[in-house]
Amino acid sequence: MRLLESSSPEQRNRVRILFYGQSIMGGNWHPWVLDELRRRYPHAVIEAENRSIGGFPSQVLIHTAEHDLYPFQPDLLIFHVYGSHTDYENLIRRIRSRTTAEVMIMTDHWTRDSHTADGFVHEGWTAFMEGFLKTLANRYGLERVDVRWPWKAYLEQNNLRAGDLLTDNVHLNDHGKRLMAALCLRQLVPHTRAMAAPDALTEEIPVGPGGLEWSNGRLTLDFTGTRVDLIPAAPGGSPLTVRLNGRPPSTYPELFAFTRPSAVIAPGWPTLRLVSSRSLPVEEDWILTLTEIAPDHSFARFTLEGSRTGPDGAGDSREPFLSNSGRIAIKPGDWTLQRSFDHAKEPAQPGMTVNWSCRPQFRETWAPPADLDPRADHAVTLFHGLDHGPHQLELIAENSADPPRLAALRVHRPPLTERSPVGPDSACATPPPLQEDDEIHRPDPGA
Repeated sequence: MRLLESSSPEQRNRVRILFYGQSIMGGNWHPWVLDELRRRYPHAVIEAENRSIGGFPSQVLIHTAEHDLYPFQPDLLIFHVYGSHTDYENLIRRIRSRTTAEVMIMTDHWTRDSHTADGFVHEGWTAFMEGFLKTLANRYGLERVDVRWPWKAYLEQNNLRAGDLLTDNVHLNDHGKRLMAALCLRQLVPHTRAMAAPDALTEEIPVGPGGLEWSNGRLTLDFTGTRVDLIPAAPGGSPLTVRLNGRPPSTYPELFAFTRPSAVIAPGWPTLRLVSSRSLPVEEDWILTLTEIAPDHSFARFTLEGSRTGPDGAGDSREPFLSNSGRIAIKPGDWTLQRSFDHAKEPAQPGMTVNWSCRPQFRETWAPPADLDPRADHAVTLFHGLDHGPHQLELIAENSADPPRLAALRVHRPPLTERSPVGPDSACATPPPLQEDDEIHRPDPGA
């Protein structure tokens, strides 16, 4: 909200917004939110995506977030998910340790079966999660949107049933989508009681008198943080080379990220919920080709090839896979092929391919622009995804007598510096046992 609010005709801030969660968040109500934000803040340059995955509760989304969430580096995250409360908290901890995003979480709306002839039923897991999310918001500095009770009031004031806003037991129709967007929008306003004081999470260090100074064509910054942005002041000057702790950024495995693996069959879930690496990656595209599939889709055999690495081994989905180069690692539990088949009954065929890419989250060189609109946001991310440090950044001008004209370097310091998971005994609260009718909340059997 800080970047939206501070945008003006003279300062057109770029603002990255990510909507993330399951089918409720992915239910296509976010365009109404974005239309209104663009109306309220006409001078902000909003870059928004919705990367939600229906049917993926928190214990699955915690894996796909590695491909979807952290590489996006949102300035504002709007989030809702069902599932394990422990994995929900672990997701928030990772967000708070790997981004400086302002975070908005949304509580659950009323399902059709929670509104009976005797009234509204608020108990069990849903009631537990409402209290849990209050504690979570206070603990991690989140903006919590109370959807549930305003939703109930709206139904009562308009003499509606919960099902009147739904297409089935849980999913929103157009009426429900408009209400969800309205509840989200009324809390997308600046205030100081939540969203973790973003000014404390970033620092701009000026370049020039009173700040960092070029010396023999080199600019050095000692910092603690996970990301650094370069802010140019004017056109001109020579290109520069980036070094981290005396090394090229490309020598840091954590500064590479994989895109989300593609789906091969309905309902469109990524065939692999997580792909990782055990050696230094390179920028390239990957193709996994299915060569054999069990009739019940309980396992598949495959070959793997990288656009730069070349053929990189073959494997069986029932066993841990490490490619010959070590650049690709896949765990058996990260396959969704059988779950997809059980859900949609659409068979996969030999020869189908799963595609993903490895992309750098850094720049090793940067050239100043030939022209610079003083009203636009020209910040350039030099890298993100680094551990918190401390570190040393060195910018080396190609022509030491003519370094580029820089206004500042912006350091991002997430509020948490650890990625250790929360265990069941250390989470915000202890949940009640799951009941047989808690279908939308029950931990995913494929998790």
